[in-house]
Amino acid sequence: KATSWYKGLWRDNYNAACEYLTKEIGDTNAEQELLDFADDFVIENAIVKNKRRNSVDKVQKATIPEKCNDTVSEQNNDKSFEITRDCLSKQIEDSAEEELLDCTDRYVVDNFTNK
Repeated sequence: KATSWYKGLWRDNYNAACEYLTKEIGDTNAEQELLDFADDFVIENAIVKNKRRNSVDKVQKATIPEKCNDTVSEQNNDKSFEITRDCLSKQIEDSAEEELLDCTDRYVVDNFTNK
């Protein structure tokens, strides 16, 4: 499933891996199932990575100084702030809103705990 443009880079490693699997597994059906699963896994992760990259680009393009100033002006005394889904959806206005909101928990850093 990998592009033939890069075939010279991956073909030798792919063949060596197939030989190893054949030697270790000994079952052609299980070997093919494993290779198919690995291909699907790599492709799915590449798609997710691409979506995240595009989402970050959209947020960066949508962020202007006025929006940043508005957000900072609404900070609490402890330097935290609350932002609503409505506020985000108005700023983003894109179908990626839900995906962005779902991944914010992984990327938001708390200044107190630095996690």
